[in-house]
Amino acid sequence: MNIFSFRDALTTDYAEYVRSFIRVGTDDVRATVHAALDEQVLWPEPIVQLNPAYAPDAYVRDLVGEDLLHATAAKVF
Repeated sequence: MNIFSFRDALTTDYAEYVRSFIRVGTDDVRATVHAALDEQVLWPEPIVQLNPAYAPDAYVRDLVGEDLLHATAAKVF
């Protein structure tokens, strides 16, 4: 599962749900509301971070060497 694709699908579904019960009578306000939903202002961008609660196991450079992580991970971490 690609978590970013999952997040995109989830937020798209949620935006459609929110749109289903919003009834705005004024065209300009409706356009503003729909633009805000299209820009996904109701939910934050995804965040990726390390969780120090896990027990250390292998070094990033070793995981890259075993092709378990992308080579860029060694540069970033």
